[in-house]
Amino acid sequence: MTGFRISVDMGHLISDRSPLTAELFPSLAQAVRAVSEAAHAKWQDYASGAPLPGGGTIEPRSGTYLRSIQLQQTGPFGAEVYSDLAYAWAIEEGAPARDMKRILGSSLKTRVVQNGAHKGQRYLIIPFRWFGEGTVAAAGRHEMPEAVQNWWHSQKPSQVTGLGWRDSGTGAIGWRSGGGQSWRTERGQVVQVRQRDYQWGTRLDKDTLASLGVTGQAARRMEGMVQFRKPGGRGGSSHSKSLTFRVMGEWSSGWQAPARPGLHPARTTAQEIQPDAEKAFAAAVARDMRRHLGSGSE
Repeated sequence: MTGFRISVDMGHLISDRSPLTAELFPSLAQAVRAVSEAAHAKWQDYASGAPLPGGGTIEPRSGTYLRSIQLQQTGPFGAEVYSDLAYAWAIEEGAPARDMKRILGSSLKTRVVQNGAHKGQRYLIIPFRWFGEGTVAAAGRHEMPEAVQNWWHSQKPSQVTGLGWRDSGTGAIGWRSGGGQSWRTERGQVVQVRQRDYQWGTRLDKDTLASLGVTGQAARRMEGMVQFRKPGGRGGSSHSKSLTFRVMGEWSSGWQAPARPGLHPARTTAQEIQPDAEKAFAAAVARDMRRHLGSGSE
């Protein structure tokens, strides 16, 4: 998170005439390490979903934000805890309301309607993953009832049968291939993006949902669900992935992301760690000065 660095000022604790070395101030060096590790752990706790003092919580989702919080020792008396994740700023400071359809002009995965009422307009097919009822992964996310989850056990899964290429609906041209990106082009040609080929299995329809006790808005959200399965082997476990797909087109209503207030996990961590850090550093300097001056021992 560029701009967020948790630190504590220690300059006033040590005289300008005191040479600041780890050999002369071992207790202080140890205190810096301990405080930085405590700050790292506290920020990670908030990223894992621990309640913040203001009452908010961070939904862990994929764990990417949690893993992005790093601890770096910058010297015997320096350390910083930071995150350089692109969307960490939005978690910290919040984000204004935005029109999600703006991505249609920049995402290389954008498609263009070829015929019909919306011919020539851009759209994206957006997958939504569903999770089993009561699982950790489902907390606050797309959760399917146990009856739906069990129903899938006897249904035919869908499969990815290959990969092809298609023109990007953005009309971007002249990009170079390489760098591990999923696009390619020759100079002056429209960018091409990877496109999966599917063999579709069973799709969950509204009549089946009704028979499983799912109706109303929940049924509308789950209608059309498909499931992909990966068998286990060579030490890996089998798993399944249930998905629904929604179309976001230039003609679509909705798709407005509401404003989100900042949760300030980094700032809160710094504020909470500051008083204890000051005390720990002052006590460590006092111990080291007593050793240095020969006026006492631990």
